[in-house]
Amino acid sequence: MVGSRRKVSLQEAMARVREAREKLRTEMAAVKRELGREEDELVFVGMADVAQFWWCAEKSILSNKKMELQFFNSFKDDVWNYSLRLGYRKEEKTPSPNRLLKLREKISFEDIQKLLGEMRPPSRLGGELGGPVLGRDRTFPAEGRNPNRSC
Repeated sequence: MVGSRRKVSLQEAMARVREAREKLRTEMAAVKRELGREEDELVFVGMADVAQFWWCAEKSILSNKKMELQFFNSFKDDVWNYSLRLGYRKEEKTPSPNRLLKLREKISFEDIQKLLGEMRPPSRLGGELGGPVLGRDRTFPAEGRNPNRSC
């Protein structure tokens, strides 16, 4: 039976495709009505897309749990160093949790902008410690995420 199909013109083949799609649309609309949904409501979705949506959130939580100690260390160092540079503290001993949070409350967004503006621009190798330095000219994508990443 293979190869016994009748050849059709491109126009006829396209007409068949359009007809099949329209029939499918009609059937889908009927099923949506049966479910009590509007025709323009999204009901049928790809599980891979939904899984990717939920996985990105889960992946973010797992990643942050793994990195929480390092993030806290950065937070503590930033508060401690910024508060010294801004003149909010004089002592050099390790702060208690309460002292650390009180110092954090004193540091305003404007203070941080001022300190970042004072930093020298990153060299070709990065900042003082070899990493990126945020300066006034640093920009991020409008959506707030890296367009090269899937999550």
